[in-house]
This record gives sequence, structure tokens and C-alpha cells, in this order.
Amino acid sequence: MRVFERTITIKKEMLDYYNGLLQLIDFDDDSVEMENLINHYSAIQDDYIGVASVSFDDGKIINIDLASGSSNYYDNVVLSEIKGYCAYELYVCDCEYELGKDFEIEYDNTIYKIHWNIIRK
Repeated sequence: MRVFERTITIKKEMLDYYNGLLQLIDFDDDSVEMENLINHYSAIQDDYIGVASVSFDDGKIINIDLASGSSNYYDNVVLSEIKGYCAYELYVCDCEYELGKDFEIEYDNTIYKIHWNIIRK
């Protein structure tokens, strides 16, 4: 089995921002507290935020994005393969609602490992 590893470097402030969107925002909540959180995070429905993209020597890529629907934000982690000018989704991870934890995807007798390097300054 082949193993590929990559590290994503991210500032703690950005990671906290992304995780705040994932864990705190609820567009169905009409409370003043939630309105304040939505304003603080500049959260909007039908939003899409590219967090990171990493490529591997075998031509595969992992894209890590945040998206929001009508109720909340969710993480969108996808293993894809680039062929020509198109990216073909091969594997979509379950939502974890938290970024910053190392993870791996096993696909087609290959393991793709992602590590996080969090800069705390």
C-alpha cells in the first residue's frame, strides 16, 4: 500500500474562525446572541470558503472547503483526480464540523494523510 503525507500550515486565528463558523453558526436561531455571532463571523447562507488544497505525486488532490446551506456551515473534504482541465471527485469525507485534526483517506490501495501545522502567533 502506498502512503502519501502532506502538512497544511495555518494560523490559529484562521483555524479558530473556520471552527467558529462550523460549530457556532445556526441560521435557524433567531436569537440576539446568534445574530451577534453571525455578524461577528460575517456568516452568510450559501457561502463557500476554500480553506486548503494539497496535491500528491500520483496526481490526486484533497480540497478542504467550508460551505453553508440554509441552516449552518459544514466542512467539505474531497479527494479528486485531475484529468486534463477537469477534477473528478473520487471520495467525499463525512462532515466532522472541526478542522485542525490530522486525518487520512484510504482510496484505491493508497493512504493520503493530512497533518496540520498550527501557527500560534
